[in-house]
Amino acid sequence: ERDYCFIDTAGLRKLASVQGSRDVIERLSVKQSLRSIRESDVTVLLLDAAMGPTKQDFRIAEECQKHGCACVIAVNKWDIFPENTYEDMLDYKEALLESMRN
Repeated sequence: ERDYCFIDTAGLRKLASVQGSRDVIERLSVKQSLRSIRESDVTVLLLDAAMGPTKQDFRIAEECQKHGCACVIAVNKWDIFPENTYEDMLDYKEALLESMRN
């Protein structure tokens, strides 16, 4: 039997936006999110299907790699495209993985 700890962190905006923000709570939540990535064994990176992967998503994936953290990529809001087929999902996955490799 094993115990697992799941942490749902705040979303991460661009670092420049956060550093310029006067919102102390946002800055603290970003610090905590980054600390959670550094200390975790596995991170789930949740992408928005409507937006596709962003530069910030790539930065978070790099942060995982830098700290030896496995990164599971999940895509949210796929259902807003009801016309998408299973083959579309596979194509999206391949394109996403290719872009993450580069």
